[in-house]
Amino acid sequence: MRDRAQAIEWQVRQVKQLREAELLWQSIGRRYESCTLDTFHAHLPAQQTVLGQLREYAARMRQRVAEGVNVLLIGPSGAGKDHLLAGLVHVALAEGLSIRWQTGSQLWLHLRDAIQGGCERQAIEEA
Repeated sequence: MRDRAQAIEWQVRQVKQLREAELLWQSIGRRYESCTLDTFHAHLPAQQTVLGQLREYAARMRQRVAEGVNVLLIGPSGAGKDHLLAGLVHVALAEGLSIRWQTGSQLWLHLRDAIQGGCERQAIEEA
């Protein structure tokens, strides 16, 4: 009976993860669904450096997340930030982690409103 309950619990988790992944790809755009770290073409030395760092992060993602180490990519349009982050999303989903995708402007608006309301500490912890 216990094995059956565990199997059902596992199936429920799998369905929930698939549903969360589906909603995530819908929200950030289907064009990123096929983006992985392996499909990223690093043409510039800086891109190659970042790709290597993200591969290291991905290899220890569960540990890095547990340590509170996040990823923030900053750069000009067309540099590949979204592609690289989508690649990390695939790794995180495979690890069973929850994902929240925010653009820089979304994050700034959230923090700006929190600062104006005097609750920036809470907003940072929630972001």
